[in-house]
Amino acid sequence: MTNLWSLLQQTLAASLTAVVLLAVKRLLGDKLSPRWQLGLWLPLAVRILLPVGVSGLGGPVDLRYPLTWLRSAAELRLHSAFTDPYVRLSCTSPLPWLTGGPESVTDWLFVLYVVGVVGSLGWFALSYVRLRRAVGKGTAVSEMRMEQLCTVAERYELPLCRAVEVEGIQSAFVCGVLRPVLVLPAGQAVDDKVVLHELLHLRYRDTALGAGLCLLRCLHWCNPFLWYCFNRVQNDCEALCDQRVLERLEGEERRDYGHILLSMANEKYARTPGTSSMANGGRNIKARIRCIARFKRYPAGMALGAVCCTLVLTMGCVSGAAENGTLSTRPAWGAEPAQALTLALTGRPTTVAGALDTYAKGLVERNPLCLAAAAPVEDLPQALETVSSGVNPDWPLPEEPLDWRVYNLRESDGGYRGTLCFQNYEIAGGSEGDPPVYTQEVLITAQPGGYGVKALGEFEMVAGINLIQYPNVKLPTLHYTGGDGKIAAQLDIQTVLGAKTTEDSQQSTFFGSSGPALRTEPLPHNPFVTYWDSKGGTLTADGGKVLYRTLYFVPVEDTDLTLEELKSVLGDKSNGQVDIPSRAGDGGGGFTDEYQGVELEEYLVPAAYAASCTVDGVEHVFLLVREEE
Repeated sequence: MTNLWSLLQQTLAASLTAVVLLAVKRLLGDKLSPRWQLGLWLPLAVRILLPVGVSGLGGPVDLRYPLTWLRSAAELRLHSAFTDPYVRLSCTSPLPWLTGGPESVTDWLFVLYVVGVVGSLGWFALSYVRLRRAVGKGTAVSEMRMEQLCTVAERYELPLCRAVEVEGIQSAFVCGVLRPVLVLPAGQAVDDKVVLHELLHLRYRDTALGAGLCLLRCLHWCNPFLWYCFNRVQNDCEALCDQRVLERLEGEERRDYGHILLSMANEKYARTPGTSSMANGGRNIKARIRCIARFKRYPAGMALGAVCCTLVLTMGCVSGAAENGTLSTRPAWGAEPAQALTLALTGRPTTVAGALDTYAKGLVERNPLCLAAAAPVEDLPQALETVSSGVNPDWPLPEEPLDWRVYNLRESDGGYRGTLCFQNYEIAGGSEGDPPVYTQEVLITAQPGGYGVKALGEFEMVAGINLIQYPNVKLPTLHYTGGDGKIAAQLDIQTVLGAKTTEDSQQSTFFGSSGPALRTEPLPHNPFVTYWDSKGGTLTADGGKVLYRTLYFVPVEDTDLTLEELKSVLGDKSNGQVDIPSRAGDGGGGFTDEYQGVELEEYLVPAAYAASCTVDGVEHVFLLVREEE
């Protein structure tokens, strides 16, 4: 947590998880054993410790839209040092830290929160130090009392730690996590059942739970609802310890145990970290007495159902919903800056294909909100100004139903570079002739929370292309060159990637359905679903003679491989091959997979190829490196 908004995102997500758990606990009531009444809080612990901003860890309710809207409305008027309003809201750590000096109201509020965390830690630490000093002044227990402790420990097969007697305390408790001490009131008799209760705390390391809860109280000191939940966790821990005690007692001993509880209402050390206390306050004693009155042994088979319930709640409260669906494209014009920024950030594409589809739909549908959602962070203010102004800019593409594909997508400049191609979907491949293709070089880069698209040049028009879905000699091709001094080779590669851009048409005619239609809304979270490629090249001897051979090749990313390494790569991996001379774009192959999509990293154009061919019985091995753009 580095700013006020990531704090709100984290603490509100934890609060919503707690609401769900409290509702489930109320619904189940006493149907769950005390063990699982406590275990049911596991989803809350996971939710608090795992940052909301980690991919796939949202929560039971998606808070990004309302929080982003509030942040946009506030931060667009401020100049905060801790918050960039043009970056998608994200909490990447459950712990707070300051990244600089405060400059705005929201910055100072976050500083106040951090001061509160430090102050809370100091207060709990001081309480623990004072308690340890009091324990340090205690005296070793008498032989008679040590005999009592040993008898109880042996009878119930429980561990025993160092024990001391301290003046001024009213009930026994365990103090410490790493080196626990059993603290007993000096000059007072302690019932065996009280000793049993504390030794059970010792066995199950309940003091560690108390220390952890104190740390969580410090992290969320400003959230009273979570403090209430932490109190409930402590009470459930005591109820579980009561259950364990009662399982070891019989008959009248159980009633006596209830009478002992009634006599305890001391809260002096109830919230000191690293301690256990049988007394957790008069208000909670009554509930524990009721539980004792209806004590029963729960069947072992219930544990399986409780485990399943806890796991389902944990997944539901932590994983949240997957990114899917379309981007909200309304209102496209005249939206308030805060609303436009919120829609753009919450609609940020999370895949490379989704970024290209969002950018393409923005151009084709003349929707500046889509362009803003797909814009890099540095271009976002200008894109939002276009949305809010309501002034229609000059659009670079004709107002036609244009489909798109991206050619030769490869890693470049810290992102992915390719040639984006548009063509009229309705008449392409038909009898009306080949519609023109509009091409533009683009760079897709990772942005906070997704991807953005940056245009690297103006649109160019290419005529005489039947369909952009398949390779074509008139569209851009990448060239790889190299040789071994005796022969020179050039390998030409053209790849085509496409996303799901159509949907089943709802219109029908007398002859049946009118077929698929272009989508007008982007799919910002979808993968590529089609891949086609075509290969060609030339091979010439030292004297310039054109050779007719088969070229074998394997993609590599290292351009400094030795001859032996090239041979090893060619021998270890399955080789692609092409008969040359030939032209990339004449023919090719590919596939469509709308269910699982295309694994992008496997189909990016590589930086180089290890290649080989045989001439006059001699194998030539060399590296082909992609020519500079």
